[in-house]
Amino acid sequence: MSEFRSADSAQQRGFLIQQTHALVQVQDAGRRGFAKVGVTEGGWLDATSARLANALVDNPAEAALLEIALGGFSAQAQAECVVALTGANLPFTINGIAQSRYQRIQLLAGDVIHIGYANRQGARCYLAVHGGLQTPEVLGSRSTVLREQFSGGPLAVGQLLPYQASRVYGDLSLPYAWHYKHRRFRRLALVLGAQAELLSPLLASFSAQIYRVGPAADRMGVRLQGRALAMPSLNLISEGLCVGSVQLPPDGLPIVMLRDHQTMGGYPKLGALCRESQAWLGQALPGDFCQFELIDAAIAISKGRAFEAKLSAIEQQLRQQAGAWRV
Repeated sequence: MSEFRSADSAQQRGFLIQQTHALVQVQDAGRRGFAKVGVTEGGWLDATSARLANALVDNPAEAALLEIALGGFSAQAQAECVVALTGANLPFTINGIAQSRYQRIQLLAGDVIHIGYANRQGARCYLAVHGGLQTPEVLGSRSTVLREQFSGGPLAVGQLLPYQASRVYGDLSLPYAWHYKHRRFRRLALVLGAQAELLSPLLASFSAQIYRVGPAADRMGVRLQGRALAMPSLNLISEGLCVGSVQLPPDGLPIVMLRDHQTMGGYPKLGALCRESQAWLGQALPGDFCQFELIDAAIAISKGRAFEAKLSAIEQQLRQQAGAWRV
């Protein structure tokens, strides 16, 4: 039996935004199946952090929450609710008092959440509320994609982010081993694609080089800086792109597509990144470094399934613990 209880309130139910910017967005698991009509999937960049936030407040894994990039967000709870913050280790306070990530927290009406600015310990944190954020759905998802003007565009000061009021009894937190810990250098697992054969003379130089995350990095993709590869002249027809695709434009510097990527592209593609590598790029800041590690598709699938099994197990454990009462 869950220990969550609905809480009736005559007040508005939601977060009244006091400070925000364009990179603070409502996200969920994204829109699947619409790329054929030019609609990108969107959704959270760090799926692990987002799912753990939802599990801590006993939400479905795909529930909508707030993705806060680079900090600079404040909001006042207009009704009591239960929240959890995961992801990047950004400064986190409630009513000016420092709080820990990866724990369930009861808020009362009038409490103010503040997320300070990024401090090189990751780029994005995730704020989940029990019951999920109740913003309108578009094509079965509440995810914001600013380019496609889904979910109402950028959030604004004075806007209300609706949720269902709730209260909870008892503490719940996640072991430190599952906390996101940012690394400024990461090897990124890449599964080669069909066009890798056209670029085979470049593979040794590509995989040996250490790249730097450049300032041109957002939810659409990340441009990497380094020594330019000598690109051959290729005449390719534009084709579909998937999240994690690694493109090589004529300047010879890789571009990695993230969740808000365009659905078509004509640059040659070396392949695609595995999910955990995509998540690191979503947390990376300009000046972080990466190196590509070529990995066999069968190994990538095996590792992905093993990680999903571990993540699902910890989610199930959290939900089971949510039924334990503490007076």
